[in-house]
Amino acid sequence: MSGLNSDQNRAPIYDMARRYVEENTVRFHMPGHKGRLYGDDAADLAQDMWQMDITELPDTDDLHMPQGAIMEAQRLMAEAYGADRSFLMVNGSTGGIYAMMLAACKPGDSIVVARNCHKSVINGLILAGLNPIYIWPPMLQDWHITGQIRPEQVGEALEQHPEAVAVLITSPDYYGLCADVAGIAGVCHQRGVPLLVDEAHGAHFAFHESLPPSAGHCGADIWVNSMHKTLPALTQTAVLHVRSRMVDTDRVMAGLQMAQTTSPSYILMASMDMARRYMANEGRGDLGNLLGYIADLSQWLCGMGGVRMMDESIKGRSGVTFKDPTRLCLDISGLGIGGVAAEELLRVEGVQAEMADLYNVVFITTVMDNAKDFAVLKEALIRLAASGRNAKEVYHPPVMTLPHPVQTLSPRQAALGAAERVPLEDAAGRIAAQPIGLYPPGIPAVCPGEFIDRDTIEVLLEASARVGRVFNMGEDKMVAVVREKAYE
Repeated sequence: MSGLNSDQNRAPIYDMARRYVEENTVRFHMPGHKGRLYGDDAADLAQDMWQMDITELPDTDDLHMPQGAIMEAQRLMAEAYGADRSFLMVNGSTGGIYAMMLAACKPGDSIVVARNCHKSVINGLILAGLNPIYIWPPMLQDWHITGQIRPEQVGEALEQHPEAVAVLITSPDYYGLCADVAGIAGVCHQRGVPLLVDEAHGAHFAFHESLPPSAGHCGADIWVNSMHKTLPALTQTAVLHVRSRMVDTDRVMAGLQMAQTTSPSYILMASMDMARRYMANEGRGDLGNLLGYIADLSQWLCGMGGVRMMDESIKGRSGVTFKDPTRLCLDISGLGIGGVAAEELLRVEGVQAEMADLYNVVFITTVMDNAKDFAVLKEALIRLAASGRNAKEVYHPPVMTLPHPVQTLSPRQAALGAAERVPLEDAAGRIAAQPIGLYPPGIPAVCPGEFIDRDTIEVLLEASARVGRVFNMGEDKMVAVVREKAYE
């Protein structure tokens, strides 16, 4: 190692991760294992990680052509989730979203897409060469967020666009709001098209009756779960499920081969296998404990004042049929603090939330959280309230309602054609070449192929100033647009 300069002695990512571990912050965010080991097997996996980092050999099976242990693990996963077939994935729900779009559609097909989708859905449209028919969920004005797509909206879209070959919705969303998946599935099946569901945030639903029903039990034909978001599995782990005669599993497997690495991590696959076994055997009891902690927190907040916790009362409004009780959404604005500022103050108090918007702070709770974690959260909220009540004025940001952009080019044409970067403030009237929006939750405000209008620009600039997390916009406030004349 002689001759290396001082910089070569650094390992920045490792150093950053090590610092975070040493801060002892209570983690109400992904991944669902919260940095904790459960049982002897998890401890063994952690200890033997380097030795268990193996590859495809005659004795180790092959994710893309499973015949042994991986095939059995996938069978057990399908049994746990009530699917006909389940497929392990090592690059998150993103790869599953790509695969199910490739399986259900062919290049040039039209697909109905709920606009409250993750940006990976937009990227899937680009990669698969599909034409989107967007439908927008109604607003929940008092929470300043969108609700969920209604079955009648799906029916109207399919009636007006008989060329559509599939429907893709997101349920639950980042706030834990679930659509009427059963009703939407019924509408889809009446018209002979499959329902695809991005259920990335609902991997835990299948393991307790007090949680919303899973997409598969509601009639979805193909759905994806992120194991790492709400279960004790490692980051990047997800599962794609099929329960339908309307979806060709050979096309699903072909899509997965295109969307996934040819060198899948056995450590990631093992963590999924272990998480499934844990949830199947102990998940119901541990979820029951978690729901008890949450009920106690909800009652405690009633006596605090200034903080609203989203609860079951939201059901039946703006397309919301179920609310995931394990996804905590707190409106902090009554304390005189914006959501982003509250997230920062909570971090100082030893609690890291999953995300914040202008009004709300969102916490991801899982079976790995315990009574001590919730006690720390209460103490942090008490100190947060004290900070807010000393504020000079109550912060009331504007309601950010975006217009519905006009689609001019297909997403693939816009994203893969000639592009240039311009200042966002000068992009009015230009066609977006990349999705642009807030992250999290990763929902695009404008998608490739759509005109960028002045109202959208003002909202994004305001969000950037307040939140500072606009994806596909750099610190220079530049965004990618289709090069002029390129689409004429």
